[in-house]
Amino acid sequence: MPDNEQSSFQGALSGKLPIRYAKNQLTIRNASLLASEGTQVKLVTKEQKPLVTIVAGKKGGKETVLDKLNVRARFNQMPNQTASITLQEFSTTLFGGSVNVTPLTFKTDASSPLVATVTLDKVKLFEHLILPANLHGSLYGDLSGKVPLTYQNNQLSISNATLRSSGGGSFTLNNTQQSSNNNLSRSDQQTTYAFSEPALTFSHLANGATTVDFTLSEFRQKSGSNDFKFGNPKGTIHFAENPREPDVMRLSNFSTNFFGGKIALNEFVYDIKKQEGETIVQLSNMPLQKLLDLQGTKKVYATGALKGNIPIKLKKGTVEIPDGALLAQESGQIIYATSPEERAAAHQSLRTTYEVLSNFLYQQLS
Repeated sequence: MPDNEQSSFQGALSGKLPIRYAKNQLTIRNASLLASEGTQVKLVTKEQKPLVTIVAGKKGGKETVLDKLNVRARFNQMPNQTASITLQEFSTTLFGGSVNVTPLTFKTDASSPLVATVTLDKVKLFEHLILPANLHGSLYGDLSGKVPLTYQNNQLSISNATLRSSGGGSFTLNNTQQSSNNNLSRSDQQTTYAFSEPALTFSHLANGATTVDFTLSEFRQKSGSNDFKFGNPKGTIHFAENPREPDVMRLSNFSTNFFGGKIALNEFVYDIKKQEGETIVQLSNMPLQKLLDLQGTKKVYATGALKGNIPIKLKKGTVEIPDGALLAQESGQIIYATSPEERAAAHQSLRTTYEVLSNFLYQQLS
């Protein structure tokens, strides 16, 4: 796929469009639009990089894209007044779900705001989306919600829109991340990320600043034999808050359940262009046994839970963890399981250590 592309359309559309125009009133009733096999709309970013492709059309046949399209609009032209168009009604089915737009008035004067709310209900859009090839992913499920829009002076803004889905998706990336100092090791294997039941509340200002509150039912990360499940992750993502720093994003008030404990962070600021960022990850009620299992520790069994703060610094593909600390959140037990043969073969001092660790009770641990 070439690096630079243009948004494009290919395929064939057909349908019916019953139109009636009388006394400055335009009416459309029960219009429909069908797409033939291979029909697609390819969208790219402003940098001409692939964004998403919308596909339609059944194999060997046609697919209904729009159905029951109903529109009523009035053209208003009074002497010495700005001409306007009032959209009195707009409703349709789109990919099996419904789309409705609140009444609105469009004036030819560009300074006049155009305000409307688009309501979606169970639109099966995800199954018609193809993600960029580098993501190796797919989406499923329907989409519902409300999107309040304002268009003025050639700028679009969105205020407290809500979108939700009972579906989800997954995508796979090749790992290129490398650690530094005393933590983590380089991995060239693939990592698959999956999420379910997303719910978003978002706003987009005319200057480009965007805020997204999100919650998921579950997020999974699978790489090799590791399969991590994060329950009910939620937080707020801020994009382009400062017009002078459009490449800086900020994650705030993030939390998720993990291994029966909780992971949280107050703020994470990341510069996408510089690939730099840092944060402090807060852990609480993390089962000690789960953390030992993550390290691949053998013959060690433990009860109790830990808490602590883990500073993390990201810089150009490296991960650094300086001065992290974990403390016991509750008392527990550590058992180092040895066989009778190991104890018999050990010298006296090591045998004593084995005996102590065979049932080590702790109240404080760091």
